[in-house]
Amino acid sequence: APLGQLRGRTMATARLNMCAARRSRGAGASARPRRGAALMATSRATKEAQVTDVKAMLEESFLVGAIPYSGTTVADITKLRTSMPEEAKLTVVKNTLMKRAIAGDEKWESLEPLCKGMNAWMFVKGEEVPPTMKAFTAFKKETGYEPEWSGGALDGQFIPAEEFKGLEKLPTKKELYAKIAGLVKQVPTKVAVAVKQVPTKVARGISEAKSKAEEGGSDTLA
Repeated sequence: APLGQLRGRTMATARLNMCAARRSRGAGASARPRRGAALMATSRATKEAQVTDVKAMLEESFLVGAIPYSGTTVADITKLRTSMPEEAKLTVVKNTLMKRAIAGDEKWESLEPLCKGMNAWMFVKGEEVPPTMKAFTAFKKETGYEPEWSGGALDGQFIPAEEFKGLEKLPTKKELYAKIAGLVKQVPTKVAVAVKQVPTKVARGISEAKSKAEEGGSDTLA
């Protein structure tokens, strides 16, 4: 083929390649926003699911406490989680999600001031409050774990950090029921003793009155 024809074909091929490259770049650019939108939608759905999970845990809890974990290793948090009673659950929740979970909830909205820094949250059912507190104290002694409770709420009542440790002394439901049962059991016995003593005291009083009457020459009680 003549040299001019070869040059023309080469230039045409080059132009076609350039057009194809432009179209490919344009398609990639349009796909990137779609991928970004899909990722954002997935992130929103994940966050909504997390908020729903936290709300469910709040509904079942009698005590919720915050433990700052800045500088704590994942291994420490895992070990602490596994050392807790079965009914207590330790989980890391971002502050923004915790705020969304307690927003408008009269029982737990008092936790809002604790939603700062890096927190692990302990969700505890009523039966396990003292065992959970004691397990945390034992864990700290055993491992040298430094973070301490930063506060929490007991059945909706805010408990500051300086008073939180005192929850160890709360009786469990089982202990409380045992004490109530003991008190109830004692009541009939005390009533029976009191009732039993009444006739004796009345008889003694009549006898004494009769003796006095006889000494005075009166027969009104004869």
